Amino acid sequence: MRILICGCWDLMHTGHFNAIRQVSTIAHEIEKEKQLEGETVHVEVVAGIHPNKEIRRVKGGEFVCSEEEKETMLRACKWVDDIVHDVPYKPLTVEFLDK
Repeated sequence: MRILICGCWDLMHTGHFNAIRQVSTIAHEIEKEKQLEGETVHVEVVAGIHPNKEIRRVKGGEFVCSEEEKETMLRACKWVDDIVHDVPYKPLTVEFLDK
């Protein structure tokens, strides 16, 4: 099972880390609940990165970090298990989530 948390992640700060930590806490609670039900489930926290070009289209402005730098910072976060790039800056479809 995977939980996706998406963001722009430019200049990561305590608010970003707190949101990821909260998702990680939920992931561990799901694992414990499933364990009590006799199931073994690993829940991964996946950080989705919106492309800078998408963010610029929606919000405008410039960026401090490249998408590669954002990935490096997210990989250094102990609560992130995986990274997904090119997450659209709009409501996600089932087809996208099934990838």
